[in-house]
Amino acid sequence: MPDRTLPDGRFTFRLIVGMFLVSCLVFGGLIWHVFHSYRVTRQIIRQEMRLKEFAWEIVYLDEALTMSARIAVLTLEPEWMERYYRFEQQFDEVIEEAQKLVPEVRHNQAVLQAAGTNDKLVAMEHKAIKEVEEGRFEEAQEILFGGAYGIQKEIYADAVKRFSDQLRIRAEEILSGEHDRAVFSIAVISVLIPLLFFAWTAVLFVLRRWQLAVQENSRLAERRLMEKEAAKEALEMDISERKKAEEALRESQTRLQLVAHATNDAVWDWDFRTNQVWWNDGICAIFGYQPSEVISDSAWWKDHIHSGDRDQVTSGVHAAIEGRGEFWSAEYRFRRADNTYAYVYNRGYVVRESSGKAIRMIGAIVDISDRKQVEEQLLHDAFHDLVTGLPNRALFIDRLGRSIGRAKRRSDYLFAVLFIDVDRFKVINDSLGHAVGDQLLKTITERLLSSLRPSDTLARFGGDKFTVLLEDIGDVNDATRVADRIQKELTVPFNLGKQEVFITVSIGISQSATGYDQPEDFLRDAETAMYRAKTLGRARYQVFDTEMHARAVSLLQMETDLRRAIERNEFEVYYQPIISLKTGLLSGFESLVRWRHPQRGILLPYDFLPILQEMGLIIQLDHHVLMESCRQMKEWQKKFPACSSVNMNVNLSAKHFAHPGFSDFVDQVLQETGLNPKTLKLEIPESGIMEHAEFVEVALVQLKAKKVSLSIDDFGTGNSSLSAIHRFPIETLKIDRSFVSMMDQKQENLEIVRAIIVLAHNLSMDVVAEGIETEPQLVLLRDLGCEYGQGFLFSKPVPSKTAEGFLSPSPKQFIAKTKASNSRIA
Repeated sequence: MPDRTLPDGRFTFRLIVGMFLVSCLVFGGLIWHVFHSYRVTRQIIRQEMRLKEFAWEIVYLDEALTMSARIAVLTLEPEWMERYYRFEQQFDEVIEEAQKLVPEVRHNQAVLQAAGTNDKLVAMEHKAIKEVEEGRFEEAQEILFGGAYGIQKEIYADAVKRFSDQLRIRAEEILSGEHDRAVFSIAVISVLIPLLFFAWTAVLFVLRRWQLAVQENSRLAERRLMEKEAAKEALEMDISERKKAEEALRESQTRLQLVAHATNDAVWDWDFRTNQVWWNDGICAIFGYQPSEVISDSAWWKDHIHSGDRDQVTSGVHAAIEGRGEFWSAEYRFRRADNTYAYVYNRGYVVRESSGKAIRMIGAIVDISDRKQVEEQLLHDAFHDLVTGLPNRALFIDRLGRSIGRAKRRSDYLFAVLFIDVDRFKVINDSLGHAVGDQLLKTITERLLSSLRPSDTLARFGGDKFTVLLEDIGDVNDATRVADRIQKELTVPFNLGKQEVFITVSIGISQSATGYDQPEDFLRDAETAMYRAKTLGRARYQVFDTEMHARAVSLLQMETDLRRAIERNEFEVYYQPIISLKTGLLSGFESLVRWRHPQRGILLPYDFLPILQEMGLIIQLDHHVLMESCRQMKEWQKKFPACSSVNMNVNLSAKHFAHPGFSDFVDQVLQETGLNPKTLKLEIPESGIMEHAEFVEVALVQLKAKKVSLSIDDFGTGNSSLSAIHRFPIETLKIDRSFVSMMDQKQENLEIVRAIIVLAHNLSMDVVAEGIETEPQLVLLRDLGCEYGQGFLFSKPVPSKTAEGFLSPSPKQFIAKTKASNSRIA
């Protein structure tokens, strides 16, 4: 009975046929897969090799571009320019082909950076070639061998390296991916090998062929790389030979002549091997030499350098040669043919062998004498006065500082500083003009210099102020003798054209014994002493002492306090009654200012008014006093109607009357306070009425038109003339207290008072006597016909609250009460 577990013949045949067909199908599929893998792998290998070739060619062409551009500039040969443009075209073709093969690199950062930098390099190379074509060889070399080109070159080399690395990495990634697929295929085939041995054999055969192909391609790639390296070495050898040719060309006198004739400078070529110096015609044109006088030896050049500059120049040249620098430059004095010296600027370029040894230097000399002269003039002007030619403040302080240093080092060294101010120089400037003033300053300078030693320093500090530094003196008496000599020299009149001018000077002296460290301290003391001399009457000198400094510090503190007093309203108005000597009744008040100082208490006007006058703040104070006086008077008139005829006298500075807006200000005060202008009387000091006569007259006429009464204060102490007083609309003269206080004891004082009263009456003016302190003075004034008086006999200046008692309920009777009091004392 047959075994049914075994297939029969037909089944076996069918199975074998089926397996054969399946095997053929699988085998055919495997053969096709292996063949396809081989073809793809070969293409990938070629792509990888091509990418690596692109990477190398980019680097190679970049170096070729740079080398060809530089050789073209150095040799000036057209074939190298053609090579440069050919290399540039090849470079663009390689970049374009690489981008086609691997499109994703188009937007790569390294590619963008390389492209941008390459554009800059190509632009610089084109510019250098254009400079060569136009004959500017040095500018072309400066572009291709300069720092900017080197920096761009480094940036480009870095970008190209990163781009090349990325191409190689990309090639390896492609090959790695296809290799992974091949391994997978081999694994599949390995599983099928036991079933399809003949197919496996075929696969092994194909893999063997693939391996041989890979090895062959690798050998081919290595051979091509070796050929590229050999070509690169050949190019480098060619470049080295071109450098030698460049050095030979630089030795060509023909080209150097062309460059030398194209400039107006003195061009030179110094060969270190022969120590010979070649000069162009500029050395003769600039410095006046004949061609036969110019010697082609470096010793001739060095001999013509000024002896004071020669060591510096030669050491600078040797430092440039030994220090491997490229350039050397210096400014020095060079002797002309007429034995005068010109300031020159010399700059040279050091030429070296490939080993770095300097073989020659080429440069040019430029005459900069005009520029140096301008610089020296500017330096002189910076430290000297333009009008007198004397040292100015900066130079004087510098020399004074040196004297301080010498005094510190030497105990026997003494010096003194004189500060000189021309008295009333402003009057000369205003009357004769600034041109005459400058002429006077120049003449004063000549006389001052004649009074000093050559070692002394005279400087102008500006305006009419001069300073003198007396060095190495014996004691302060030497300084005072110089001051006496200056005073005597300047007493001689000055003839300025048709005008004869007399001047005096005030001199302050400070000496080194004070031991200051700063020049400004000596100047401060000398100036303080000068102002002290002016205060004591001008036309004299004063030696500084510590009391002057204390007074100056006190004055500064007083000025500071006064400014704060204006801001804080520390000034108060006191009122002194003015009495009718006929009736004995209160006629009015004179408002007087007092300063309530926070530390010193009540201060009287003579303590601060002169300082306010100098500070220019007197008008602000006058505004305050006028406003407060009018306001107070209006308040009293409202409170005591019976006193409506009582006047308010306000003493103002002459500067206030000369102020353009003074009349309008008075209008404003009267409107704001509501005071009747007929009860306001403004007093102007006689000492200031003539100083501003023109402006004062206009102001007085305007005020008179407003019904405001006017008075001259302190009459008899100024220098006003009768004609001037007559033309002013004055209603009252006030006799100064200096005449009234002694009229009962000195006959001449009595006669002066009598004359003033008679003068005032003849001019239809009233008279007010100030400073009445005794009964005999009162009796004499009444006998002389004086209408009004004020003084301590009646009352001191008092605050507003006390003054109000003189008005309640009606104007107070002063003379009768005073007589009764005196009789009780008797």
